[in-house]
Amino acid sequence: MFLEATTIDILKPSNDELRTIIEKTLKKNFKNVEVDVTTCPDLSAAPFSMTSNGFGRKLVIAEVGGPGNLFPVIHKEKEFDLQEICRHCQVPSSFVFGPGAGPWQVVGRNCEMVADANFATSKVCYSISTSIVSR
Repeated sequence: MFLEATTIDILKPSNDELRTIIEKTLKKNFKNVEVDVTTCPDLSAAPFSMTSNGFGRKLVIAEVGGPGNLFPVIHKEKEFDLQEICRHCQVPSSFVFGPGAGPWQVVGRNCEMVADANFATSKVCYSISTSIVSR
């Protein structure tokens, strides 16, 4: 897999600044709003039952692929390895969580996936959904 990457340094607001912005924005659409900054719950416990207990302090956001792999033509030859992406982002023992295109090679058609992988513990979970079009 060939990866071409661009690193972008982004502004990291303080928790209080972020809380204020979220609260102000929500108040534009909702009558009663209260926003608090709290400790992240243990994501490995119920009801979450994820492969890691939290996101950690060295959060990396990776956008891989994109609509260009679907339009105007589906690029079925494109395959992405989550562990290789983590190595490329210089965080090989990462916890990975997020949506993406599912493994069409396994499912047999276009599908969506939510990945939940902890490469520090070798735990990998995922959910895959497909749409059935009735004609």
